[in-house]
Amino acid sequence: MQAAPPLFLTCGISQEACTGDSGAEYDSKELYAEALIPILKDAPLAKSLNLNISTRFSDYNLFGNTTNSTLKLEYRPVDDVLLRATYSQVFRAPTIDDISAAPVNTSSTFTDPCIGLTPARVAANPNLALACVNVPLTGGFTQPNSQITGLLTSNVNLKPETGDVTTFGVVYDPSWLQNFSISLDFWKYKIEDTITQLDPNFAINQCVSTGDPT
Repeated sequence: MQAAPPLFLTCGISQEACTGDSGAEYDSKELYAEALIPILKDAPLAKSLNLNISTRFSDYNLFGNTTNSTLKLEYRPVDDVLLRATYSQVFRAPTIDDISAAPVNTSSTFTDPCIGLTPARVAANPNLALACVNVPLTGGFTQPNSQITGLLTSNVNLKPETGDVTTFGVVYDPSWLQNFSISLDFWKYKIEDTITQLDPNFAINQCVSTGDPT
């Protein structure tokens, strides 16, 4: 027995396991190319210097095409030291679950911003009146349970995650000390349009901050 709308809470088994049918498909075509370009070898202060370039073209019938590339540079001034740097464009398409999973309920921890609502708080932030409709302004409103029932839904209109990654690193691999190597790395990730479950506290705080009902 499947869970029924609007809350999808009741079915023939435990509430937490209530769900329904899921199914979807999409097509993708990809083209990948990679090149390793030796620049220097056994030169003064350059035992080796290599450049690696790769690119991937992807075409999805859901949202169109995308091209993402990676650039890697490896420089070994002497045998024992390696310097490396990478710049990558990153991409992740939504999964079948992301776009077509049946609605399922969940229990989330939530802090209601309307607790202890007073006229002074509404005057300080008028958006509280939008988030706390019908909550009395006496300051007496409380939240008896910090756990609430939520609903997780998929979204067929999801776009892919995109971003870029930059890394720098140095590796010391001394020839005079067998089986020893040490590395130091720096990396920076920037991800846009992240596909993730929306935290209810984040959602309500956005409502209180902006007044946007969405």
